[in-house]
Amino acid sequence: MKFFLNLFVVLFIAATLFAGRANAGLDEGISAYKAADYAKALKELQPLAEQGNAKAQYILGNMYFYGEGVNQDYQEAFRWIKKVAEQGDAEAQYILGTFYFFGKGVAQDQREAFTWLKKAADQGDPDAPYSLGIMYYYGDGVAQDKQEGVAWYKKAADRGNADAQNALKELGINYSIQKKE
Repeated sequence: MKFFLNLFVVLFIAATLFAGRANAGLDEGISAYKAADYAKALKELQPLAEQGNAKAQYILGNMYFYGEGVNQDYQEAFRWIKKVAEQGDAEAQYILGTFYFFGKGVAQDQREAFTWLKKAADQGDPDAPYSLGIMYYYGDGVAQDKQEGVAWYKKAADRGNADAQNALKELGINYSIQKKE
């Protein structure tokens, strides 16, 4: 019994030390990224991203999308952002939807764009409803339905999306943001 207790203590200490190092690496990587020290950010974040850390994956996706410290590579950006989106991150789901919508790093696929944008919208992302509004209003990837498009614009406007508020104004729709109780 003492053997198992000692083994548990050793494993617990090792896990705690590793977790502390992983968080330190993440913090260092984020700080380096914010300071535009992309070489250091890549060094710190790459191993964490490969281990499944969503924050590290998200930043790597951005680095590849914008060519920050790496060669710009939309396919690599797509790969990292998709990993984060699959973990349920609403912002990453929105971004993945735009990758599919515009064909960045992946074949353009309006239906797949709709799927990811809807997931993001359902989680409260402020920009996804506006994109869905565009898709419905103009019939991009879905059957054109201007009423449904306007309904999505209103959802986005309620979430503070200025583009949706402007779209409603341009359509001549007098709309005030609905306050949630």
